[in-house]
Amino acid sequence: AGAWQHVNARADAFRATVGVPITTAAGCGDASDLLLDAAPRRGAIVVGSRGRGGFARLVLGSTSTQIATHSEIPTVVVPFETRVDALDRIVVAIDGSTNSLAALDWAIESAAGGARLDCVMVWDVSPIAFGSDQVAIPEASGAAEARLEHLVATRSSRRSDVALTQHFIEGSARHELRRLANDADLLMMGARGHGAVGAALLGSVSTWLLHHARVPMAVVPATVE
Repeated sequence: AGAWQHVNARADAFRATVGVPITTAAGCGDASDLLLDAAPRRGAIVVGSRGRGGFARLVLGSTSTQIATHSEIPTVVVPFETRVDALDRIVVAIDGSTNSLAALDWAIESAAGGARLDCVMVWDVSPIAFGSDQVAIPEASGAAEARLEHLVATRSSRRSDVALTQHFIEGSARHELRRLANDADLLMMGARGHGAVGAALLGSVSTWLLHHARVPMAVVPATVE
């Protein structure tokens, strides 16, 4: 009863300020399962990065991670301290995987007119150990940078009112993406990336950013329509 009262009070307050339909629901059970079951085929799930603990919990940090991992539609995670404003600048992480391309396509289709999409590929140059005496230091790949240029170029014509820029960076994917997203309005990436030696983004990167990014973050699965 308390949950119903709370969610309906919040909905009534929002209805007075926004021009979109708002419905309410309350359920008892595992938060991630309930939210995934309630999700529509199209659209997105929006959750906070952390919620309440104990009996009254609604959304936990682990719940947002579970939803972002298993949802078939985009999941948007909003930190509590974030001021949500117009999405004028969106950082899209790209590694060439199907998930990252789905994120880029969704960003292009859903961006407001006049927005700027910064398409970022981070090439990890950290030393990789294959054994006690075998260490390889990856070098930036010209083929990977050319791939980024091709992906952006083939999509630039889809929206004349949205600007696409490209950035090829060497370094740690998680730290470079968080740095670039610090002054952005939204960070967007695929749910999973490539997992080979030359990987630019891994599933662990998106999970880390979900807990450390200071701006709203959208995680897009390859299955998104």
